[in-house]
Amino acid sequence: MLHDRGIEISHETVRFSLPNNNSSIQAIRLADGRIAMVLNPISAAQSDARRASLYDEIEGGQEETEPATLDGPKAIWGVPRAPMTLAISSDGGATFPLRADLDQSSGHALSNNSANGVNRELSYPSILQDADGRLQIAYTYHRRSIRYIRLYAPPS
Repeated sequence: MLHDRGIEISHETVRFSLPNNNSSIQAIRLADGRIAMVLNPISAAQSDARRASLYDEIEGGQEETEPATLDGPKAIWGVPRAPMTLAISSDGGATFPLRADLDQSSGHALSNNSANGVNRELSYPSILQDADGRLQIAYTYHRRSIRYIRLYAPPS
């Protein structure tokens, strides 16, 4: 437990029921108390696509096929980053039974080449709820642009 300017901050680890592919997720508590999360709900177990690192195309001028062996947990790169999904929890994040795919793509993340359309990932989501109760969601689209969606949260 940390204390910051009189506010208690707990760093409790909670496992939740959604898979993740080593990409960014973002969650907020909605005005009605539910949790809304945007993410790519796919895991390494659901795909055999791999790359050595995020920068394997530029680090040495040639692509590596196997990551360096290190002790401890390892990041997994190359798993598709799609679909972009909104998931809602009514039980504090234990389960997310309400899910809606906001966008679909192959999610191809084995290359950083967005100029030629090789990279097809939907990634780095951001979410907030505005004063009118609508969700504002933004994410990268194929690493070429930012997509923005504004919608009402599904009813409880």
